[in-house]
Amino acid sequence: MDKFYILEKRKLLDQVYKIISSEDINIVLDMIDDIEKETSTVIVYMKNIDDINTLNNYIFNSFFKKNIKLNKFWITEEAINKLDITSVNNIYNQEAVKYKFYTKVFKKDDYIFVVGTTLSDINEIIKIINKFIVFISIFSIFINWLLVNINIGIITRHIKNIKYLLRDIASLNFRTEGIKICDEIEDLSRSINHMSNSLRKAHEEINSQNFRLKELLSNVAHEIKTPLSIIKAYVQGIEDGFDDGTYLDIVYDEIGKIDGLIENLLLWFKIEREDKKERKIDLLKKLDEILDKYRLIFQENDISISFRYSQNDVFNILINDDHLDIILENLLTNAIKYTSNKK
Repeated sequence: MDKFYILEKRKLLDQVYKIISSEDINIVLDMIDDIEKETSTVIVYMKNIDDINTLNNYIFNSFFKKNIKLNKFWITEEAINKLDITSVNNIYNQEAVKYKFYTKVFKKDDYIFVVGTTLSDINEIIKIINKFIVFISIFSIFINWLLVNINIGIITRHIKNIKYLLRDIASLNFRTEGIKICDEIEDLSRSINHMSNSLRKAHEEINSQNFRLKELLSNVAHEIKTPLSIIKAYVQGIEDGFDDGTYLDIVYDEIGKIDGLIENLLLWFKIEREDKKERKIDLLKKLDEILDKYRLIFQENDISISFRYSQNDVFNILINDDHLDIILENLLTNAIKYTSNKK
């Protein structure tokens, strides 16, 4: 790392050397400030003199004026003698301030130029960078750990809410849970909420049907109780010899009533089991079809039927076709049984 760093700095000094060497001295002296800014180097110069001490003191003070404080710097006579042939590179270790000063000394016409740049202690910088990287890594690990724990806490809480929701649904408490975290858990919650609403509606429908069934069974039991009591009384009368020839007919009539109640009960069960799909039906046309089917029965019972309506009349209703047949047939059957004026 040190060698690469020094090599890059040397390229920088060589670049300055080429610029100054390629230009006229008067142009160069006017360009010094611009070259320094462009290359981030420090350039000092003076006319060549024989007194080595005076030369070094002047260059040292020139660097000082440019805020370069050097603890160690000296151009030897041997280096000066080489300047007629080549440039001289040197690194001065400023031990107290922990940096080095890299210089290139060369001649241009009657002037001696010293181009310098500081060399930071690369090992010290690497140590600082390593400490910073370690700190950032530890901080990142802590932040990641914190975020993971927060997310785990959120996910765990929502999973617990879903667990409690499912437990309540299993206990027939069909409630919903609002979870909004924009991921698969929210999708799962939405699906469970939909299921809960569907189960709630189904449960309400079952409860409604059960209530109707209990009510129906209660009514049927009440209706059956009366004919059974009558049958029991007349059977007892037959056994005791009080039959005047009508007791058995009465028993048969009451049995017929019980049979009718049972038929109605079976009819209700049939309606509950059947498909409840509804469609639009012309009531007048349907009634006409039913009357036509019962026409012979009315004739056998000597019952006349009058059904008047206009051909332009339309009564459309939304109902299950089979249910409408059952209703109309039940009405006509009762009419046949209980009509008194044969109309």
